[in-house]
Amino acid sequence: MQSIQIQLKHVQRFIQTAFAGLVLFISMLTGSLAANTVFSPQQMIDSVGLEPHLRLLHRSYLKTGLEGAENAGPASQPFFDRWAAATQEIWSPQAMRARIAAKLEGQFTAAEQAALARFYNSPLGRKITQLETEKKTMTSQVQSMFGMMMNPGEMMSRASQAPDRIALCRNLDQAMSERDFATLVTAYHSVADDLIVLSQGVDIGADALKWRVARKLAEEKAAKAQRLGPMDNFRIFQQYSAFRDLPTPQLKAYLTFLSTPVGQKFNRTITAAVQAALDDAVLAFRQRLLS
Repeated sequence: MQSIQIQLKHVQRFIQTAFAGLVLFISMLTGSLAANTVFSPQQMIDSVGLEPHLRLLHRSYLKTGLEGAENAGPASQPFFDRWAAATQEIWSPQAMRARIAAKLEGQFTAAEQAALARFYNSPLGRKITQLETEKKTMTSQVQSMFGMMMNPGEMMSRASQAPDRIALCRNLDQAMSERDFATLVTAYHSVADDLIVLSQGVDIGADALKWRVARKLAEEKAAKAQRLGPMDNFRIFQQYSAFRDLPTPQLKAYLTFLSTPVGQKFNRTITAAVQAALDDAVLAFRQRLLS
């Protein structure tokens, strides 16, 4: 009888252990499936290599404030102290990521998130994220130096032995045309020069500031359109250089993804989210300077 009880205890312990293992397996499987079907706003921000742009914008506002403080009298020092504090509070990459993420919340259906997750969590998607970030990390100074060393025609002649690859990069550049973070960053930084006048007691109303932002953005887009001819080859060569180590079948797969409805919506939505977050940040920055 005692032997039977001991055996029953062993069986009970075995069942409990097996059940716990099954629960753990299901939990891991569920977590894995969730990881492959949920694509968070923070992941969206990372996937397009936005961080270098945010760091550049932050540094630009810091620099504008420092230059303004150097040229201003002691009476304006409290204003530029507020400028420095507000720059850290509003324009830091972490703060801007939070604003952009808030704009992205609820913009994609579960099915669309799953499609984004499948692509960007794949080995190819992770590689694309890495290359996009590296591409945007190149500073404007380096681009200028590179441009002085080699004109667009010479750049393209370097890749003349790969016409099919160049055609792919041209299509890629067109597919990503809406994702123009550089123009947004340039326009919203240029507004900093307008905000400096607040140090002299001249207020720029919120509506006037919105108008100035819209005007500067329009000017930047118009200037880009005028440069498009001579810079077209340069931008395509940038794509060629950034993705040079990516095999052609994988580059085609990336282009195919960007051409899908969810890929096109992703480009539009994340660009709109960045612009909306920048709008909010400019107004919050103005209010902080006046406080």
